[in-house]
Amino acid sequence: MESKLTENEAALSLMRDNYEKRLLEQQTAQKKQSMKYQEQEASLSDKLASTKKTLTALSEEFRREKRLAEELRDEIQRLQSNIAQAGDDKDELETKLQEKLGEIDVLQEKNKFAQPRN
Repeated sequence: MESKLTENEAALSLMRDNYEKRLLEQQTAQKKQSMKYQEQEASLSDKLASTKKTLTALSEEFRREKRLAEELRDEIQRLQSNIAQAGDDKDELETKLQEKLGEIDVLQEKNKFAQPRN
């Protein structure tokens, strides 16, 4: 009976050792997995921070470009208005020039008839 008890104790000790070994292996595997997840989380956090930074920079660049586009639109409208005004001024000046040329022609005709003939 004592040998049976010793056998049982040896078997129990072997089972305990196997259990502890498997438990230690599981704990090691879980620790590895946990470290892997932490590394992935840190990597994703870095990527997220980088993406947010890029998004902020792109948003600011977009606002600048939008403001510049608005300024250019305003400048185009001013230039178009100036061109239209210049066209109107040109037409007005051409009309005045034609009037003055007409007046000159009239004065030259008068001058021709007013000069004594020899």
